[in-house]
Amino acid sequence: MRPVIKTLLKASAVLVCIILVAVSGIWVCLKSQMPNLDGTITAPYLKTAVEIKRDRWGIPHINAEDSDDAHFALGYVMAQDRLFQMDLMRRLSQGQLAEILGPDLLDVDKMYRTFMFHHHARDYLARSEKINPRALTRIDSYLAGINHFIDKGPLPVEYAILGIKPRTFTRMDTVSSTIYMAYSLCDGIKRDSLYSMLAEKLSKEDLSLIFPDYTAVNRVTIKEGVIATDEKITDTPMANGTDGSASGFFVSLLKTLSKAEKWVPAYSGSNSWVVAPSRSATGAALLA
Repeated sequence: MRPVIKTLLKASAVLVCIILVAVSGIWVCLKSQMPNLDGTITAPYLKTAVEIKRDRWGIPHINAEDSDDAHFALGYVMAQDRLFQMDLMRRLSQGQLAEILGPDLLDVDKMYRTFMFHHHARDYLARSEKINPRALTRIDSYLAGINHFIDKGPLPVEYAILGIKPRTFTRMDTVSSTIYMAYSLCDGIKRDSLYSMLAEKLSKEDLSLIFPDYTAVNRVTIKEGVIATDEKITDTPMANGTDGSASGFFVSLLKTLSKAEKWVPAYSGSNSWVVAPSRSATGAALLA
């Protein structure tokens, strides 16, 4: 029995060594893919020196003398922290996820291409004379920061796993992603679909209990005129599902949205912001 025990001990020791070497190799590989948060970099785009400090929570604080330089630094640190997430978001908004994640996401791409975010972004940018020139300058500075990080790296480990390199970011990516953000905050696409589905099965009285008029249950500070609930919400079904019913449309919509949100979680929540008393002209805090 002793020779057997010795053999098992040797085999166990070898196995442990192999595991340790493998874990160490993986750790070194992952470590090499982490962005360098300490030190100095040079970028020909910058006009002046920029200082970036990260607090104990890892949140970057940017100090710059020039606004364009500040936006460049913003793009750079965002790419450091969230490049792959940003890449997925722009691909989702333009219907390009399947290119890197496989054919299982083709239905997601088809849905978002049907929404025509890319088309609306292209039309918006084509009317550049209606856009504040300063806004375009700031966007270009921000994009330059992202693309500088893509060029210099190191890229997130997800790109090594997929065997790809991200393409440079453009104005189109920024605008289409912004349109997607606005869309993801529109709860009506689910609420209205659910209403149409239930309208096939319930009476108007029951629907009014589930979907009460907003002004009937919420306090409002600005009155825009009283409109009867049954005039605001119609019970016309959305006959766009696979079976020609609102139910089919709603189920198909939720299924596709759920698949998309596994890769790119939707925005949800408020866009409120606050100004400290020391930074307001009145000396009082401002909440918008």
